[in-house]
Amino acid sequence: MSILAEKRDWMTGSSHLGPARVLEVDDKARRVRLHLAESPTEIWASLAIPSTPELSWGDSVLVIGEHSADWYVIGILSAKKMLVSADNRVALEKGSYAQASGEPGAETLQLFSEKQELLFEYDEENRVARVNVESGDLEFMAQRGNMRFKAGREIQFEGETVAMIGKSRIRLTADRLETTARSIVEKAKDVYRTVEQLSQLRTGRMRTLVASTFHFKAKKAFVKAEQDYKIKAEQIHLG
Repeated sequence: MSILAEKRDWMTGSSHLGPARVLEVDDKARRVRLHLAESPTEIWASLAIPSTPELSWGDSVLVIGEHSADWYVIGILSAKKMLVSADNRVALEKGSYAQASGEPGAETLQLFSEKQELLFEYDEENRVARVNVESGDLEFMAQRGNMRFKAGREIQFEGETVAMIGKSRIRLTADRLETTARSIVEKAKDVYRTVEQLSQLRTGRMRTLVASTFHFKAKKAFVKAEQDYKIKAEQIHLG
């Protein structure tokens, strides 16, 4: 896209004539918000171009005006125009593209990289959004802040290995905590558990190995064995 601006006599007294970058486009008012080159100044300028150009964020335009008066866009220097193909793909210059696929009413919006890798997918019918990484890693980092995942219903983590590492503490809070595993291995220096009401263990066999002293204390104690009950020690003290 190339629109040339002719230099007129009224341009001579203008205080600024140069490039600017497009930040925002108001098609109805034919105005654009611009960032002047080599300056922190942001301005609104009217389009002084005969035909309505297809401007978007990042385009470079030629602007003229005074800081205390109106500004006008009189030409387009470069525009990052998106290419729309026959199959309704919206593509960028280097090959990245977005497309809608599926039957009407059940369409899916997909975003692909220049290597034809699916990056993002939105299922409009089921209202499901997916971020996809076919190769490589995906990291979320907050170097100096907090990170929070919040859902109105369920949050699920699934992988070959799932690890949680807390340098100082890991805290789990729930009305009901369920754990299902083939094997559970726990290692700790000290373990403290407090149960206000019932603590119940149902197992096929139970073995407790204590290296030093086993201390059992209860207000009342009841031990029952359906068959044999054996106690073996060098000394047994009763009473």
